[in-house]
Amino acid sequence: MDKSQSPEDGRFPATAEQGYRERLWTAYGLWLFLGSFGAHRFYLGKWVTGFIMAFFGMSTWGVAGIVTLAKGPFWWVVAPFALWWIIDALFIPRWVRSIVSKIV
Repeated sequence: MDKSQSPEDGRFPATAEQGYRERLWTAYGLWLFLGSFGAHRFYLGKWVTGFIMAFFGMSTWGVAGIVTLAKGPFWWVVAPFALWWIIDALFIPRWVRSIVSKIV
């Protein structure tokens, strides 16, 4: 058995630090690739704001597509949502730390 797995079920890391790092990497991966749809928020248990972010993400990209077809550049449409997405990156470590502290 791998030392990082618990003997009970083999799913959880042996230390809080390992759990923190694993969850942090997963959360940042979701944030980077699916963050505009709130995937990192769903993963971290923030369901309400995850749904809100998913709604605004889909709406923003839809409006940006329409604006691009009609007028050209769309950055003024995406900028407010992109700011929220970037700010989330700063909060992810705190959210993960909170989750890991509840588990351990």
